[in-house]
Amino acid sequence: MKTSSLVVVLFTTVLAYSTFYMPQPMLPLIADEFGVTATDAALLIAITMVPLGFAPIFYGYLTEYVSTKRLLIVTVGLLTISQFALGTASAYWNLLALRLAQGLLLPAIFTSLMTYSAQSAKASKVRNAINVYVSATIFGGFSGRLLGGVLSDISSWRTPFLLTSGLLLVSCVLLATLPSENKSGASKIDLGAARRILKQPIYRDAYLCIFLVFFVFASMLNYLPFRLKSINPEISESMLSLLYLGYLSGSLIAFNGTRIAGWFDGELRGVFAGLLLLGGGIAGTLIPDLMSTYLIAFGMCAAFFLAHSLLAAYINHHTQSSRGVVNGLYLSFYYSGGALGGWLPGFVYRAGGWSVYVAVLLVALSLAIWWLWRMRLVAE
Repeated sequence: MKTSSLVVVLFTTVLAYSTFYMPQPMLPLIADEFGVTATDAALLIAITMVPLGFAPIFYGYLTEYVSTKRLLIVTVGLLTISQFALGTASAYWNLLALRLAQGLLLPAIFTSLMTYSAQSAKASKVRNAINVYVSATIFGGFSGRLLGGVLSDISSWRTPFLLTSGLLLVSCVLLATLPSENKSGASKIDLGAARRILKQPIYRDAYLCIFLVFFVFASMLNYLPFRLKSINPEISESMLSLLYLGYLSGSLIAFNGTRIAGWFDGELRGVFAGLLLLGGGIAGTLIPDLMSTYLIAFGMCAAFFLAHSLLAAYINHHTQSSRGVVNGLYLSFYYSGGALGGWLPGFVYRAGGWSVYVAVLLVALSLAIWWLWRMRLVAE
């Protein structure tokens, strides 16, 4: 991939993930303004992940036969409009409807960007291409949360949405400069590709593992702001956005994923290490202390993205055909876990408190580690 094209892809990736996660540090503020509960406010993230649980499979098929560039221009253009509308919405249910619409657009963007990155790289460089892409997604997630927290403090919660809508418009213009990839493709869509992929244990176990891992991690990110508010009710949205500083370490980890995999003598060993560290961090949030929680959140982000980047690179390295479908399935399982994790455990939190909530997440993470163990046995 040419340097100019890589810059456009990474810029769009950062903006798309910024758009996705921007409301997270503002959830307590939005809950207060619209008079809704923490669980209802968390839907602003969870409802956007719901379409991401199934739509990437469809878009994965589509990227096998339709110009990825054209799909990106159309979907990013519609995302621009929806982001502007969010900044002008007057009712909470309008916000939810717009976020649901974004959830239908974002999987097309994510799948297209991930597939474009892999397809544009030489066979020997696919791991590196995916690592760079994942690094950009992590930086986008952090920058969106930081922008949302800081701007909502100094201006209004509407300002971050309006600003990013302008940046997305710039991205649309830049996407038009990308070279169109050749689609040699088949005369008809191979509807059996997903079924054949899911029958292979190496993919099936990887998908089930990432489903559970993101279930746990997304839940933590949604409810940690409320945890900190319970520890210190006076904490600002800017301070809440600093919870996600660990994303910066995650970005560096993903960027150097190939080198890190070498340290662990393989990706799967690195994924194991990440999940064990993530479990330790989740247990550590039981300490009712602000500084401890910030440090633990930093470590959890690093641990999660170690696991995510290595697992994504692993399955792409072992994929020779139907790459769009493979990545679409990966994203579908990933965000299905995130959608459920970002919402359902909230009822446990409300009913049983933080300790019971943490116990439930640790059980889910233990299941993920078990699936990963199965996957490693098959791989070896």
